[in-house]
Amino acid sequence: ESAVLPNVVSPVNLEISNIGNKVIQNMKIVNVISNVYTSLDTPVNVGQIGIGESKSAVLNILLSNQTLSYLPLPISLSYSTDGVERFETFQVSIREQGTPEFRLSKISTDPSSLYADEKENRIDVEITNIGFSAYDINAKVILPDGFKSSWSDSDSYYLSRLLSQEAIQGSFYVDIDESVEPRNYPISIDIVTGNYSQRLDLNLLVSSKAKFELIDVDDSRLYPGAVNVQAQVTLKNVGTEIAETTTTKLVGGNTIPGVRSSGITSVGNEEDLGSILPGQVFVTTFLVNLDKTHPTGKQSATMEVRWTQDEDDAFLQTIIVPYSVSAGPPYLLYVEG
Repeated sequence: ESAVLPNVVSPVNLEISNIGNKVIQNMKIVNVISNVYTSLDTPVNVGQIGIGESKSAVLNILLSNQTLSYLPLPISLSYSTDGVERFETFQVSIREQGTPEFRLSKISTDPSSLYADEKENRIDVEITNIGFSAYDINAKVILPDGFKSSWSDSDSYYLSRLLSQEAIQGSFYVDIDESVEPRNYPISIDIVTGNYSQRLDLNLLVSSKAKFELIDVDDSRLYPGAVNVQAQVTLKNVGTEIAETTTTKLVGGNTIPGVRSSGITSVGNEEDLGSILPGQVFVTTFLVNLDKTHPTGKQSATMEVRWTQDEDDAFLQTIIVPYSVSAGPPYLLYVEG
């Protein structure tokens, strides 16, 4: 592969090998068949090439300024074997000499809104090369505090080449820590190709959302053998947004399983709470069953809070709920069946 500059006469070094089983005679480089490249010295006599032998030749090539694109150089050859005249055209790889220049064409994220304490957020960028063609390109995103790559190498990608005036889309995956405040955050993309490097700057907006905090747990009705007793959990929306279509649920597999009641549809192992305003304190009530062999003392269960914002964005927050099981009243009688 040879390198050329537009509007400059550039030497292209050729090596021609005879990989056949007959001697090549009267080898000539006849012409360059292209309206982009012009050969200044064809035809060029190469002469005889024995079996397994190679010969070198140099063509002085002028690249038109009509294009900076990567185009092969079509070279027409003539030669004879056993007295038979033959013609062939070969494509020779050409690249331009010069500096690329990268521009961010498009930026988008999936999901469209980014929030703290969310994982595997995808950042899609479209990068256009408005300069010379670039080869062996490495791009890496530089993240601020509170952001990190979702997994190994999710903050970088490799591209074998990006031609002049060509655009390519790359994706990065990042996790956002729960401590990140809602605002714009500057991030950068470092691009390295050969000895050339360039930094592209962009901003990511982290939006605000609802957030729930455990205030209190009423576990006074819990004892071994309790059936359909209430366990009440008090929560507060400490975020800055309204939580819509909010539901709370005791996760299956906990040692304190929730049950549903046909008579009380608002409680059970899941409760529908509707909209919760910022700063609002509310109580969610579950009906639970405890086996009579259930251990007493301090334990914990897991509760899921699900909600939506702006109709499209759905969220899940898991809250650990500590509770205590008392020994129960001394007169309690257990009856089988």
